Amino acid sequence: MCSMCFVEKTRKMTKNDDTTMTTTTCRSYILAEAKRLDRAFVYLDLDGRFTYGTLRNTISKLVKEEKILKFPKECTARFILASWKDRPEYKRWFRNDKTPTGGRVKVFRDDLGARLVVDFVSFVESLDWGELAYVHDVRVEFDAVRIDGVSSSAGWLWSPRSHSWRRRFDLEFPLTVQVYDSGRVQVAVRCSLKPIPFDFEGLTRLAAVLGELKGLLGWSNVPNVVDWTVTSWHYGKDSLNEVSGSSLNATFATWSRTLGRIYCKSELKKIRVEEIQSPRRTIQALFEGIMNREEI
Repeated sequence: MCSMCFVEKTRKMTKNDDTTMTTTTCRSYILAEAKRLDRAFVYLDLDGRFTYGTLRNTISKLVKEEKILKFPKECTARFILASWKDRPEYKRWFRNDKTPTGGRVKVFRDDLGARLVVDFVSFVESLDWGELAYVHDVRVEFDAVRIDGVSSSAGWLWSPRSHSWRRRFDLEFPLTVQVYDSGRVQVAVRCSLKPIPFDFEGLTRLAAVLGELKGLLGWSNVPNVVDWTVTSWHYGKDSLNEVSGSSLNATFATWSRTLGRIYCKSELKKIRVEEIQSPRRTIQALFEGIMNREEI
């Protein structure tokens, strides 16, 4: 072999080695950067250490190897790690059945690169929701003819602004009782982290806790618990899926002119959809409504 042929062959081998090294390095970089971002990414999310051609070819190979997934029918192209396809925010695009996938995605570009906004309705519809609804932050009230033992020495706090006495009771659910000079008593049931199933058993639990509270208060001439009025509650559902890292929080008005919310309950890692309702019905009436399958 002549010296020139040897030099040319060596140059080609060195170039191939450099290309292999670049591809391997680019491959590791893309996978590591995707994990760091912890969200869907586009080409603009990757810095300029590799050329666009190298990035495109490497990503194409990773897609063929099913290491990463490309969102269908999107421009700008968007990718995720394959292990993320069952995340609630992504699974709509990568379902195994024949249901049409996708959702509107808007791409905004600025000096910091590209920012993507996923269609809100598509995201909510992609979640799994149970059949049973729940209530929390329940507010109940009743009128007491005679109230005894309400004083600071008995653990009650006076509020000059509302002209009422207040005291907290830690039962199965934390309860806050507020007593007004008129004899009106309001009870706030704080159970956001442990919502009450909206069924016969759930209302029975609520009535039992309120019955326990009535015994602790020890007042005479207090109406039966079933005659107490539920003035308001948050009625809705939690997603069956666990969701992490979401800052979702939206408020809207429903057709019935009540207030609705969709937000991430971070303590439970759930998306919660709820309507703030004012039943203005006694607990007895709510029991009867459930038995007769009435809507609130």
